[in-house]
Amino acid sequence: MAIFQVSAKLGSSLLFEPVTNHPFLAFLLSFLAYGFILTVYRLFFSPLSAVPGPKLAAVTRLWILYHDYQDQRTDIVTDLHRKYGPVVRLAPNEVSFTSTAAVKDIYTGSGRESGFPKGFLYAMFTHYGRYNMFSSLTSEAHSWRRRMIASSYSLTNILNREASRGDIWRTVGEYVKYVRREGSESKNGPGRSIDIYPANIYFACDNVSAHVFGEERGTKTLGSLVDSAEIKLQRDSIDDWYVPTRREKIYLWTDFNVALRCFEAFERTTQKVIRIIQRRVDPDSKYIGGTFLHNYAYKNMRELKDRPSVELTVAKNLLSGKVSGKVSEVFDEYGAASESMDHMLAGMDTTSDTLSFLLAMLSLPEHHEYQETIRNSLPDLCPFDQPLTVADINQILNNTYLNSVIKETLLIFPAIPVTLPRVVPSGGRVVDGLWLPAGTLASSSVRAVNLTFLPEFEKNPGNVQWKPSRWLVKSDADKDRVQELERRLWSFGSGGRGCIGKHLALTEMSLLLAAILANFKLRRDDDDNNDALETPHSHWTCRRSFRDIAYLQDFHGFLRFEPL
Repeated sequence: MAIFQVSAKLGSSLLFEPVTNHPFLAFLLSFLAYGFILTVYRLFFSPLSAVPGPKLAAVTRLWILYHDYQDQRTDIVTDLHRKYGPVVRLAPNEVSFTSTAAVKDIYTGSGRESGFPKGFLYAMFTHYGRYNMFSSLTSEAHSWRRRMIASSYSLTNILNREASRGDIWRTVGEYVKYVRREGSESKNGPGRSIDIYPANIYFACDNVSAHVFGEERGTKTLGSLVDSAEIKLQRDSIDDWYVPTRREKIYLWTDFNVALRCFEAFERTTQKVIRIIQRRVDPDSKYIGGTFLHNYAYKNMRELKDRPSVELTVAKNLLSGKVSGKVSEVFDEYGAASESMDHMLAGMDTTSDTLSFLLAMLSLPEHHEYQETIRNSLPDLCPFDQPLTVADINQILNNTYLNSVIKETLLIFPAIPVTLPRVVPSGGRVVDGLWLPAGTLASSSVRAVNLTFLPEFEKNPGNVQWKPSRWLVKSDADKDRVQELERRLWSFGSGGRGCIGKHLALTEMSLLLAAILANFKLRRDDDDNNDALETPHSHWTCRRSFRDIAYLQDFHGFLRFEPL
């Protein structure tokens, strides 16, 4: 018996003495054991273990973090959905969906349940230390803000405003003048060549600023630079906003949530200090510590609060602080400026991107026929200094062929193609028959939702063609297919948290495209030796806040506008 006791004691000493005498080894073994148990749990026992996807993604978030850092998320997620289907696990606690039912549950809600709240990532998009509609994390915070200004963005309001004032049509005229005035003579044929990207940014900025603040206070970046230092300042400031250094890899913040919260707390505290200084020093001075655009929005809100405009604008609705006749929350100039700043940036980014991709595709030789078809279907257009009638605007907006090229561009080249994360609320939710525990990130990629329905995507995902003819209805079978395409087109989002500026953007793009094709033929002009055409930023290849994919990388951005 003693022999067995000695043997047991000796074995115990051999196994455990080295560990107890070496704390680092003990920590390492504990860490490895924890990692092994966690890996087994995430692969086989987690509520998400049955969700298809890469095994490494199920084990660690470092997998998707690597692709975030490489600006590959959109491409990777789209490819995973092609491989695994409508539900894919991207990380231990993140699932991506592409079905229309899942998109509705997550972003709109069904029955008595509202859509899922946003993740803390969106708090980055506050301005002046104040939340706005886009950065609001909950449906409640978003809802009352939206109700204050929804009427300003309704199609009825936009049509009536345009028919009475003609602001967008006048800006379209300025675009045509810009081409004729500032375009350079081309070596490749008749007409003037311009870099369409900055032109489209200026066009979108002038329109959205007039819609938010009123035509008198809107920017005039498409105007002539001759004897106008203000227009040059506006252009330079907008160009500076689009330099690559301002376009952060924002999805990294999703993986470093603590750092994001610290950043957000610091930013809000700093803004409070700035507001105190602002009020004591000179409340009417320019906004301290901001860019030209920050000062522009703040200054307009200060002046409109003290001297209200008779023109019914987004800014006027914001400063009224009224929702359905009741005071919900009275905006001061900072809260109203935050909202208006967000509208300007969103309107500039998405509309200009879509217009640039659209014009670039139409300019290709194989797509010249679309130009002719649209041109021949347009009504007679009045001069740019006269407003179009509601009937004229509706005729353009409902033009089948013009609509087909716009929708196809939104489908293939969404301005915001990335995954839009939401957080599963307490108690968990069932999405697409899958139960998701509270705290899970549930998301859908705009590009993946748009493309996975297309037959050619399954065969060759890297060669999905820009084909506007897919939107034309020539038979009953085409009607059903186009209706399904309409349901799948998610470039403007959906539900109460979808893009509030959808009708404004579509009206801008439709009127501009109609005017361009009524006056010019679009042709590529990729002359590398034309020194007069210098881009203000590497707009085709640099990453944007919500675009981690570079479309049309072989296109330099120059188009030749050949007069008819």
